[in-house]
Amino acid sequence: MAQKLIPDDLFQRPTRDSVSSLDSDKLPTTETTGEESSDSEGEQEGISHKLIRKVSTSGQIRSKKSVKEGILLKQTSSFQRWKRRYFKLRGRTMYYAKDSKSLIFDEVDLSDASVAETSTKNINNSFTVITPFRKLILCAENRKEMEDWIGAIKSVQKWDLNETTQFNMEHFSGMHNWYACSHARPTFCNVCREALSGVTSHGLSCEVCKFKAHKRCAVRATNNCKWTTLASVANDIIEDEDGVTMPHQWLEGNLPVSAKCAVCDKTCGSVRRLQDWRCLWCKAI
Repeated sequence: MAQKLIPDDLFQRPTRDSVSSLDSDKLPTTETTGEESSDSEGEQEGISHKLIRKVSTSGQIRSKKSVKEGILLKQTSSFQRWKRRYFKLRGRTMYYAKDSKSLIFDEVDLSDASVAETSTKNINNSFTVITPFRKLILCAENRKEMEDWIGAIKSVQKWDLNETTQFNMEHFSGMHNWYACSHARPTFCNVCREALSGVTSHGLSCEVCKFKAHKRCAVRATNNCKWTTLASVANDIIEDEDGVTMPHQWLEGNLPVSAKCAVCDKTCGSVRRLQDWRCLWCKAI
């Protein structure tokens, strides 16, 4: 008869990142880590919506007030393995990565989420977080810790709009809104200017301005996302008797195929390097 896995034992294994819950007499599986911020395998998908894997840098998270953080086990869809992850609850968003010092954190929007204790085979103190796009099965070290996490998640969902405004200031400060994606053609990092390795490489893209970056470079990206307020335009705005004139806001490289210069009508862009510019507003190239 299979025995219960002891959560305390799983939480105290620093060298092992995943544990199989299918068969308790099998040894835990060791996971190889790469540049991925947290998981290369998705969690269980019981919902048909397309999952867009949004991420944030450690600097963006640091600017937000902490509600709760700590280590939880996270179940994956691959053989129901458990991975040790560091979670941070900031406003109505939960972030997680391999450890507290990671540069890139996956994020989960909790605005329309539901959370409840779960009965999970061979493990105690587990609970499930379900959003319109994702389902996360998590396990705490003990029952009190599980109840604290469930209580914290439920409490932030009761906050009104004014209380959560402070957590969304990145939309007005030029910070990028990252998500992990692949690219079907050669694409270059806007920070280090090097290629995102591989033709269909995994990298980060800003969902607002399409700024591209390696995961390792995102933390060094300048806060020059698409303007959102007149204040963010700074001194570039032009005012005269005819009214207000908005200047171009240029982003370098990664231009569409067959792009033409709006001035000389010659071909723009390159698949070999980061080259030429496009306006984020009027799409002029």
